[in-house]
Amino acid sequence: MILKLVRKNVTKKKLRSLLIVLTLLMTTAIIFVTVGATNLTENVVREMSRKYVGNTDIKVYNNDHAEYSSFQQIESEEYAFTVGFVDQECQYQKNNIMTLRGTVLSDLKKVWNLDLSDVIKEEDFRGNQAIIGQSIANKYGIKSGDTIEVKVGEINEKLKVAAIVRDKGIFINDGTGEYIIVPRAYLQRRLGYGNRINLELIHLKNNDNIKRAIEDIEEQYKYLDADYSYDENNISTMVNAQTNSYKLISIIVVLLDIIIISSIFKVISCERIPDIACIRSLGATGKLGECIILFEALFYSVIASFLGCVIGVAAMYKVAEISMPDYLVNLGVKVHFTTVQFILPICMTILVAIAGAYIPCKKVAKRSIKNLLFSIEPIVSKKKGSLKVILALILIGVAICFPRKYITQNEMVIEVLFIVSLVLGFLLLTEYIVLLLGNILKKITGAGKGNVVYLAGCNTIKDRHILSNIRLLTVSLACFMLAYSVINSVVNNTVDLYRDNAKYDVAVWSTNDKAEISQIENACYATDGVKSIYTSEFCYGNEIKGTEFKFEKIQSVDVSKYNNFWYMTTSDGADPQQLLEKLDKERGIIVTSVMLDRLDKNVGDKIDIMFHGTAVPYRIVGTCESLNSSGNNAFISEKFFNQDVEKDFYYNTAVFVNGDAQKVVDTLSEKLKGKILFVETMDEKERENYEAYRGNYSMLKILTVIILALCIVGMTNNQIINFIQRKKFLCIHRSIGMSKKQLTLLLLTEAASSGIYGAVIAVALGNLLIYIMPYFFKASGQVIEISYSIPISLFCIVLGFILSILTVVILAVKNFNMSIIESIKYE
Repeated sequence: MILKLVRKNVTKKKLRSLLIVLTLLMTTAIIFVTVGATNLTENVVREMSRKYVGNTDIKVYNNDHAEYSSFQQIESEEYAFTVGFVDQECQYQKNNIMTLRGTVLSDLKKVWNLDLSDVIKEEDFRGNQAIIGQSIANKYGIKSGDTIEVKVGEINEKLKVAAIVRDKGIFINDGTGEYIIVPRAYLQRRLGYGNRINLELIHLKNNDNIKRAIEDIEEQYKYLDADYSYDENNISTMVNAQTNSYKLISIIVVLLDIIIISSIFKVISCERIPDIACIRSLGATGKLGECIILFEALFYSVIASFLGCVIGVAAMYKVAEISMPDYLVNLGVKVHFTTVQFILPICMTILVAIAGAYIPCKKVAKRSIKNLLFSIEPIVSKKKGSLKVILALILIGVAICFPRKYITQNEMVIEVLFIVSLVLGFLLLTEYIVLLLGNILKKITGAGKGNVVYLAGCNTIKDRHILSNIRLLTVSLACFMLAYSVINSVVNNTVDLYRDNAKYDVAVWSTNDKAEISQIENACYATDGVKSIYTSEFCYGNEIKGTEFKFEKIQSVDVSKYNNFWYMTTSDGADPQQLLEKLDKERGIIVTSVMLDRLDKNVGDKIDIMFHGTAVPYRIVGTCESLNSSGNNAFISEKFFNQDVEKDFYYNTAVFVNGDAQKVVDTLSEKLKGKILFVETMDEKERENYEAYRGNYSMLKILTVIILALCIVGMTNNQIINFIQRKKFLCIHRSIGMSKKQLTLLLLTEAASSGIYGAVIAVALGNLLIYIMPYFFKASGQVIEISYSIPISLFCIVLGFILSILTVVILAVKNFNMSIIESIKYE
């Protein structure tokens, strides 16, 4: 009987059924794409990380105790295979830095699955021959058979390009490392290595033993350092940095859909009262009555899940096409579908449908048979209303004010609960805010005879359908505002990531040759347009003793100059200059808040940093916010940097420019021709970085449009349903003398006031969501500063007003064609 009722109800109002399925379908599709995009991004990041190490587990190289710059390749029965390379930095055309990698072709196949036998045979690859990637060939206009000249130290080497291959594996163009493959024997002979190497990559038979294998190598060979080929922590950070926005938007869509479905099922539950009353009068329990509505919700969710997965599969291919930068098309990363990718969206869609329908159907099921039969509305006590206000304030207060320092586990889950808590708090509080604003409107307009505006103010306060619309408008606009702000901030933060908040215009990167840095600084000062310069030092890959972590980058700080050339955002809001001054007073270090969490340390604790095999203790004097080097970066005083880092570091000369920065770059490139360095404008670096992430930005913008579309669909659907429910009320006013013009004015006034009320509350909710959102990102190891925007707040208020008016204009037209008698007989 219940199944027959459900089937009849679903087919009776096809348009509304279609809208419900469309709303739930968006939930399925977006969660499907979010899971897929996360998997795709992880595969891309993993493949990018494997550019340098392929499918190997351990990399081995000389440490500071080594007497020679090369070593004999080591072997073990635990190794599935081991390959040896000779790497040598070189210079090509002015200041372009590349790496010559000496190898045999069979090793390329072992490590990167690069089979080059179709372009060159193993026995033919000898002498001064070279193999390059297609991106390098295109960039420098090189053709197969050309001879290129590179500078190694002070010696010019001529290499004949034997083959140009597609950008895959070691040849991937990631904007940082450019490799030229040459025969290993050739490079060993030119460097005087004999049969030795300076880099070894190892693939283990059992990769569960990586840590033990590393310890064995370092214990047995004191002159060698061994490390993981790639760092899983860095991969997780990079994946989170690119996919957290997708996850957040999925949460927004789920919350929004629950509100929309709940709004729709409030009406449906009222329509089902005759059916529920009938079966209740025949002896059915209240719980059995609930099943009518819940089965209907389940029916919609099953259909939506199926269609959503079909659309999600098609969307994933489009996502891959949009989000994959041009230079990564040869990565070989394909769209893969997992069981979880299908099960999770289906389960979430069913939960959204059941959650949205549960409260409305529960309210109807709890009513007595008499109330159901005679459509008597239950009376809500004032005491219950007071408790609702208190509960709402508690939910909002907890989400905003709870001290995050006490949360040590499951931070992501708790932050999601805080987001939900804030939204629920505002939903509970909305009717009381509307009551306050409506009473103000009533006092302004006065209760004069025939005052339509006054009547509209009364309806806005008392009519549950209008309140339902205001709630939906509030959540819809708040979610849109949050999504827009987050996406803008993600774009800005990612663009700034490369610059690491640099203020200057041009950067000159060079090696640790002090004589050379003096020449660079003199060249800068002698160049027209250069205003001021500041040179800082950087060292890379310093391990933290007693942990599995290391600093990817440590930067020296001249306290008197640093703040003039770089921004620093402290975690606790402290003055950056005062924090930097602490570095000179002791061996202090400033770490990122992400790194502090990883190390499970507090400000004031000491850590031991490895410099050339020696552990040097540093005290953590403060924290800052930065995602450069995946958050694994730190700052120490220039004085202690020069004492502890004796070699293997790089200089960055920051240049402030008056006028055209590109002209300064061209002049410096010409003056410093022949030196191994990079000269580039920071604007150019920003553009390159933006292009690298352009696909992600496009995807995020598409998701924002989807959220706005979902808001409009939900609000329009709600307005139409509410209008149907109010038909009798509107026609009673017509029957007692209200003209069509007055009724239209009444509807427009209700729409205008409810639109403004909802938009104002939405702006308050949206800004509070923006306030707590950085905690969500920080819980996942990502630091993003989300900015408040007055223009977007004003836009949301105008949008709320316009949407409310537009939907009511449609209904006003329907109002003119209404039959008073038929509408009064509606129920």
